[in-house]
Amino acid sequence: MAAGKPIVSTPVPDVVANWRDVVAIVAGAKGFEGVITDAFAETEAQRAERSARQERIVAGSGWDQVAEEMRGLVDAALQRQVRNGNQAGIAADG
Repeated sequence: MAAGKPIVSTPVPDVVANWRDVVAIVAGAKGFEGVITDAFAETEAQRAERSARQERIVAGSGWDQVAEEMRGLVDAALQRQVRNGNQAGIAADG
């Protein structure tokens, strides 16, 4: 995405879940061929639209955001353990 080029992927679950709006997902060789052919035929307007979508998605998925989301998941899991009275493995400072 950083290069601003069209992206084609196999249906990797993470790509499908997070990037399907800006990545062409294709399961077979015939489909790959067609999508790549379409990418070469992309107009300037289509390229600008795709690039803008990519930039919006990338802006919301930086490492800081990922780290914050992970922190929230860990905190929630620790709170559930405390509520359930299961504090085994919880660090004294955590």
